[in-house]
Amino acid sequence: MTQKKLKVGIDLDGVLADFRSAFLSRIGETTHPTRYDMSDLMPPSQLEALMHDLAKPSNADFWLNLKPLPGTVRLLELMDKHDCVFITSRSENGGKIDVALLACIWLEKVFRLPGVATVYVEDGQNSKARRILQSGLDAYIDDDPRVLVAIAAKSPSKCRRFLVDAPYNRDFTDPQFNAGLWTRVKDFNEFAEIVLAEERRKGQRRSLNTAHTPHRDYSRLLPDRRESSSADGTGTLTLKLPRGGSGKDGWKVSYTGPDPIPPPFDMSSLLAMGIHSGTAGKRTFSTGATRDTEKGKPRYGGFLSPLVIKRFGYYMNRHRTLADGTLRASDDWKKGMPQREYLESLFRHFVEAWRLFEKKEELLSKGKEMSSGDMERCHQLKEALENALCGMIFNDQGWLHELLKEDSTR
Repeated sequence: MTQKKLKVGIDLDGVLADFRSAFLSRIGETTHPTRYDMSDLMPPSQLEALMHDLAKPSNADFWLNLKPLPGTVRLLELMDKHDCVFITSRSENGGKIDVALLACIWLEKVFRLPGVATVYVEDGQNSKARRILQSGLDAYIDDDPRVLVAIAAKSPSKCRRFLVDAPYNRDFTDPQFNAGLWTRVKDFNEFAEIVLAEERRKGQRRSLNTAHTPHRDYSRLLPDRRESSSADGTGTLTLKLPRGGSGKDGWKVSYTGPDPIPPPFDMSSLLAMGIHSGTAGKRTFSTGATRDTEKGKPRYGGFLSPLVIKRFGYYMNRHRTLADGTLRASDDWKKGMPQREYLESLFRHFVEAWRLFEKKEELLSKGKEMSSGDMERCHQLKEALENALCGMIFNDQGWLHELLKEDSTR
């Protein structure tokens, strides 16, 4: 049964982007405030003036050059499994700056997101809370506890709430917060793990609204994850259960393969699969079922990118409509085309991708001199470049398909 996708909301600054470090560096301040609103560093009027200045188009480079916070690498994995939207309260300065566009460009630049991200720009905590509830989110993460208070006040049971731990939100006091109606996590990756773990519950469709039991830290079970390195670049994972052990604390894992270990290496997902022992030539599962090892077999999950496949499918679907309005079959290309046609088309798409890439790089090199028009053009070039690369994939695949058809044994 296909697992239902969750709707997940993600704040930007303080969750994914390191806004505070960049902001304090910009104003020459070395003291880090201990309050979210920075009231222990400057009066509200001064902060408001500084934020208003940052919302000028001439300061777009500030937002584009924010560094990602540590512990955010699982964003793409979460977006691949669930429907994610981004919600920010950055100032638009009366519409003079396109916050959503800048956020999309930053996300693409830092995390290499495929396609266009969905970004909502809201004014303040209450506006954010309304957007979160109107969007029907199952889970939301922020570094501002006041937003979580606003959500809980409006509807305490509809959305599971998470707070990224930070020095400036540890002293926050509120009856609802202290009652434990939401979860504090050390970083975005821990939040992603909690959400992703919901689909590994052995078929259980447990709601995110129920109380969360903190996930186990399996890293302590991996005393030596790199025992040796294989010459052919393949990897073998071995799990052993000590004699008479229950598996609760006795898992031993060894890995032989390239260094570093190819991601994802997720012990909790391996345990959820029910694998409890491994012997030469055979795997035994907790149910008693057995099957042969994976040694020597292609690992398609590692070789292929679901992000690329999804984008390629979107590209192919858009090109199914012919000039006369008819819709050709999705496998029409398998009827066969001359290999020369694939070669010529592949080269045309390559030249187009080359041209688009250089034009995009030229615009990005302007840095803070980029106008809002330049940023919009840059976004358009990115989509066109994705299409050109998908065209190359189609011709590569079609050409190889024709070659493989020549071998009657396949």
